[in-house]
Amino acid sequence: MPIHAAAAWGNPKCLEVLVRYGCNVNQLDSMNCSPVHHAARNGHSETVEWLMKNGASLVELNLFGQKPADLALANNFPDLADVIRREAKKQLKELESKTLHPSDSIELL
Repeated sequence: MPIHAAAAWGNPKCLEVLVRYGCNVNQLDSMNCSPVHHAARNGHSETVEWLMKNGASLVELNLFGQKPADLALANNFPDLADVIRREAKKQLKELESKTLHPSDSIELL
């Protein structure tokens, strides 16, 4: 997929054009990898930053159970893995704050 290739090559300008014309920053490929998985695996920190700023999920697991931070670390990009982990924690907190809990009341129409 073009958006995955642009992320793997570390080309945020290309990503910008693709997203402008309808590509999804969270599009999954056949291995359940998103563009941020590909960018992280290849150590493209600028591309990862662009994807994060444009709504990329950092908590998505690929078919091997790996998150983008796991791929960055496995490919010897520990600083990038740390950045991704910090942002992933923020994403999880935001998701938790939006999740309904059993004690939440829901009004039916």
